[in-house]
Amino acid sequence: MIHTLTSGELHNIIEEQIINPNITSEVENLLKSRSKWRKVSNICETVGHILIMCSTMLAFASGVYKCNDSLSFAAGCVNVASISFLKFSSYASNESSERNKLLNELLIRYNVSPMPQPTANNVENNPITSPNNSILSIV
Repeated sequence: MIHTLTSGELHNIIEEQIINPNITSEVENLLKSRSKWRKVSNICETVGHILIMCSTMLAFASGVYKCNDSLSFAAGCVNVASISFLKFSSYASNESSERNKLLNELLIRYNVSPMPQPTANNVENNPITSPNNSILSIV
């Protein structure tokens, strides 16, 4: 005799045997991905700001040392690179936020508290910029 599954039984089998075992790895992958994109964003933003500083110095030097246009050209190239790094930093930050959103949707579905989105403006968790700390109390 063949036993037919009801839709409720099929739903339970799919959830218990397929979905639930993969939830842990999915959460781990989303956490790692979120962290990687955030690191990429921070690195690209830092490099972009350093390149802006270099571009500014090259542009100033090209005006002071009236040599050929190579310093002006170098300043322009470095500036384009800095804009590219800053734009990619923004993209990476958006990817990190998207991963955080997907993670929170998954956690909420399984009645787990959502993870906060780490931001540069989160001063409460930073011991240096927290309103309760001063620079003197840390040193």
